[in-house]
Amino acid sequence: MFEEEIGFEELQLYEGQVPETSIGAIAAPIYQTAYYVFKNSDYSSTLREYLFKHSK
Repeated sequence: MFEEEIGFEELQLYEGQVPETSIGAIAAPIYQTAYYVFKNSDYSSTLREYLFKHSK
């Protein structure tokens, strides 16, 4: 009955997810990405080094 109540796209989103046992909640993963445009390769290298050093 569950498969009849929701559409194909939603089934694909939740496929393989195991519901939480006490309330049956399913939390599908969210993938967030971002694109950046750098002035040149030196700038991107310097920024990457700075962020790596300060992320610890």
